[in-house]
Amino acid sequence: MARVVNEFEISQERIKQEQTKWPDIKHHEQVESKQNSFVKQVQAMTNTLEEMGNPFLEECEDLLVLGTRDIADPKVANTMRNIEQIRKNHYQEYIRDRLDNRTNPLSDPIKQNKLHLFNRQESKVGAKDKQQISLLKQNCSLFSQLYVSCQVRDGNLIEFFRHENQAYPPSLSLFGQLRLGSKSDLLVPLEKIITSQTECPEIEALIIDGAVIVNMLKPRFCKTFEDYAKKLFYLILTTN
Repeated sequence: MARVVNEFEISQERIKQEQTKWPDIKHHEQVESKQNSFVKQVQAMTNTLEEMGNPFLEECEDLLVLGTRDIADPKVANTMRNIEQIRKNHYQEYIRDRLDNRTNPLSDPIKQNKLHLFNRQESKVGAKDKQQISLLKQNCSLFSQLYVSCQVRDGNLIEFFRHENQAYPPSLSLFGQLRLGSKSDLLVPLEKIITSQTECPEIEALIIDGAVIVNMLKPRFCKTFEDYAKKLFYLILTTN
């Protein structure tokens, strides 16, 4: 026992001597910038938990992203719940095939797991009818859960329904993709406004797109821009 105590004291003396020789040896995170960044991250995490509530007390099976406040895809939540078991299964498979049974050589590459993560969503697009039904079910479930939580926490329903509940507004996007349109679609509502040609208002001014006229009128005999303007461009304007 005395020998163990003596060795411990000698080791402590060596450590003190090393610290006196190299007093500036520190861990790479023991600097002021790293500490300030860590404090800001802790404060941001604390503020988020105080604002949204403790996520560990929630009983629903949805996975909520604290940074963006989005509910992750159910496949992502399933991945996060089973990722440890998936790792163990792959490890056991590696040991069984390469070391125990020796059916595969050690040089065989390990297959990559294409798991559903936050930044890796499913790219396949199914039928729109099924997607709409699935979206309606998700919205119904989300509204019911948020409505119950708002009542339990004495929240303001008017303020609650003012905020967006989806990452992409349905009026601007369809299943996460921006809605595209064409100018010809505006003709249908405009034609409904004008009932007949007799009720059209009197025209006081005529606006002509100069770029279109330039493409329509060929220069032909004109050799300069001045000839083109006087003999063709201005002539069309005066006749109209």
